Amino acid sequence: MTIAYTAIYGQGIDANNFTRTKTDSYNASTGTYNKSNNFEISHKWVEGESSDFDSGCSTDFYTINKNGDIQQWSLANNSISGGDTILGGGGTGLAYCGASNSPTFYSSLYPSPDIKYYDTINGWQTITTSFPVLNNGGHKNDQYYFGEVSVGNQVLYYFDGMNLTTIDSLDGEYFGVADIAVDPLGRAWVFKGGLTSVTSLDVYDKTGLTLSYPITFWSSGAYGSFFLNDTLYVGIKDSIKPIIITGSVAQCGTSISFKNDNFYDMASCQRKEPASTSISELANSDINIFPNPTNGIINLSTPAGIINVEIYDLKGQIIVKSKQAHKIDLTDLPDGMYFMRIITKNGEYNKKIIKR
Repeated sequence: MTIAYTAIYGQGIDANNFTRTKTDSYNASTGTYNKSNNFEISHKWVEGESSDFDSGCSTDFYTINKNGDIQQWSLANNSISGGDTILGGGGTGLAYCGASNSPTFYSSLYPSPDIKYYDTINGWQTITTSFPVLNNGGHKNDQYYFGEVSVGNQVLYYFDGMNLTTIDSLDGEYFGVADIAVDPLGRAWVFKGGLTSVTSLDVYDKTGLTLSYPITFWSSGAYGSFFLNDTLYVGIKDSIKPIIITGSVAQCGTSISFKNDNFYDMASCQRKEPASTSISELANSDINIFPNPTNGIINLSTPAGIINVEIYDLKGQIIVKSKQAHKIDLTDLPDGMYFMRIITKNGEYNKKIIKR
């Protein structure tokens, strides 16, 4: 009879973080002792340190719970598996960066005025901001955060690694899902409406609002959102829902069961570029507006097929409406900032216009 047993060694390696093991054997019948020379080195996960993990950007997404633990999940064939804890020591928000020379995850420490990021060499690092920020989302160097005015998420910030820039501040509305999904083009997709309901899906880049889709759903318990294979998903209570965009309208798809284990936020790694045209066809480059700033005449150029153009003031009141697709006259308007809503066959585009 041969008895195998494992010996644990710590010499020459940090025994607090790693174990070095080898399996020796003893043959009781012959009295032969066989000593193995093959070592296996394994990593022992500790808080604040990342273990080796494989990111399948076409299937994997991440959650962060109330303890700051980041877990990895896999979505395939409308079923979710996994749940391994890959990193501890995070905060209340979660975004994936993932560039080879950049931090892996961004987080927030609400209500403290701090942003955390995970550096694969130095571990968790902290950047102190002048005010607290909440949930976040990102893709590589394009990172976004929510801010709070009184109750609920009402401000959207762009974070450049050191400074927060206000992209939008809502008055009487809220970002109804407590998370920001960022696509591979670096744009933030957020849901807008009341505290417990959603009425639109809005798309921002770091300069402002670019697209808007009407959508309606009850958002109570909605805590997360992320992109996977060019599809936007929303985490609501014990399920995730895909968002289906058809033309200029968005709607919730069939729910996929996913138990909420005190999750605060969600994120995904994504591909470097969209795999299909479902995201890229909505890129800002599809609409060319010039000159901007303008002293009166705005010219529009797009292959998307313009149906209607509307101009709004900062109060959200429509002041110009035109079916003249390629030239808009703002000469009679006071100098200032305006929003242009361009309705096309592919969807709605929103652009910020400066008149001076």
